[in-house]
Amino acid sequence: MKWQKNRTIILTSFYLMLICFLLVPSLGMADRDKRSRIGIHKEKDYEHRKHIQERKDDGNEATGETAAWIFAVANFTVVLSILIKWITRFVPLTSQVKDQVNKFNNVQKKHLKRFHYWLNPIAFTIVVFHWLLSHCRSSSLPELGLCLVLLSVGFGLILKFKISPVSIRKTLYRIHTNPILLLAIVSVLLIGHSIVD
Repeated sequence: MKWQKNRTIILTSFYLMLICFLLVPSLGMADRDKRSRIGIHKEKDYEHRKHIQERKDDGNEATGETAAWIFAVANFTVVLSILIKWITRFVPLTSQVKDQVNKFNNVQKKHLKRFHYWLNPIAFTIVVFHWLLSHCRSSSLPELGLCLVLLSVGFGLILKFKISPVSIRKTLYRIHTNPILLLAIVSVLLIGHSIVD
């Protein structure tokens, strides 16, 4: 019974993310195609469409900047931990220094991880409001970034509350903690917002 409930939650989350990946970037194009098929030729409608196309991308800066800062604070411990692991792996250090660095990493994770758990869902909620209050016609990369954030936050919540079967928990953990996912999220959001700006 419990497995069926978890399976339903995971499948629902997967399908929602899939829909997000496939449909969100094409919403703007669908509206444009619909207008061209209808073939509106009235002067007033033509002027209205021209005004919409000439309008610049309009982003709600307050929600965007708030979410960005909260994400930065929430994931500071993650970035610091990744840097420390890379330093201990690739920089020639004595074993005593490596031990001290690893102890520091364990202490900072112990004290800062709670911010990671609670601030990321709050930041994601603000990001959804940012997306709803913004208009982006130049690029679909911000929407792709939103989907990647949804994927990461969703996997994080599944892992935190242990609502997945034990058999796939390790795989979800690997995906969620993979530095490539974090790099992809930051890159897509930075590139997408630079195009929009």
